Amino acid sequence: MACAIAGVAKGGRLIEYLRSNNIRAVVCNGYRYISYYRVIRYCHRIGLPLFVRSDSNIQNERSLSPIRRWFKARVYNWCCTACRE
Repeated sequence: MACAIAGVAKGGRLIEYLRSNNIRAVVCNGYRYISYYRVIRYCHRIGLPLFVRSDSNIQNERSLSPIRRWFKARVYNWCCTACRE
């Protein structure tokens, strides 16, 4: 739980940095951390161009439970939609 709270706080600091430094585009290396989700959501909401680089292999992750695979697919689809718009 402490890691999740720290991740939320880190996302807030990243967003504040984007605001205060007139950043025109963001490149994110993955979407694994909650801080990245906050930044992706922020960029999507304000229309800031965003590129997320990731190496997802959802189709071949047989070791994940069906629920975790379903959840990861939803997160991946959301992230792709947020980056596309």
